[in-house]
Amino acid sequence: MRHYLNLRILVSEFYEFKTVGPYGIEWAAEQYKGPLSHYISTALLGSLQALNLFWLFAIFRIAYRFLFHNALADDRSDYEDDEELEAEKREERELQEREREELRRLEAPAQTQTPAPAPAPTPEIMVNGAKVEAPKVKARASGVRGKARAARRKA
Repeated sequence: MRHYLNLRILVSEFYEFKTVGPYGIEWAAEQYKGPLSHYISTALLGSLQALNLFWLFAIFRIAYRFLFHNALADDRSDYEDDEELEAEKREERELQEREREELRRLEAPAQTQTPAPAPAPTPEIMVNGAKVEAPKVKARASGVRGKARAARRKA
C-alpha cells in the first residue's frame, strides 16, 4: 500500500504541482512553490520510494530463502569481523606466552638469578668536618589507634 501511495504522489507531482495553489515565489506571502521546490520535492520523494523498494526487496529475499531453502544465514559480510577476531586471538596467545616466560623466569633456580644489590649506605652528617650522629626520631602516633596508644602511654 505504501509503495502505491508513494508512486501516486510522485505522479501527481508532475501533473498537479503547478495547478494546485499559487505557483511562484513570493517572499512576503511566504509562498515558495517554484521550479526549484518542484525539483527538490520530486528528488526527495523519489529517493524515499527507492529506499522503500530496496527494503521491500530485502524482506522478500529473506522470506523466499526461509520458505523455499530453509536458510536463516545472515548474508552480510563477516570479513572484517574475522580479521578482528583473529587479531584478538593472536594478541591473547602472545600475552599467554609472555606470562609463561615470566613464570619460567621466576621459577628458575636461585644460582641462575643475579644477587640483589646491596643496600645503599646511610648518609653521614658532618658539621665543620667532624662526624655527628643523627638524632633518633620517635615515630609519631597517627590515626585513631595511634592516638589511643599515645593516651594510654601518658596515663
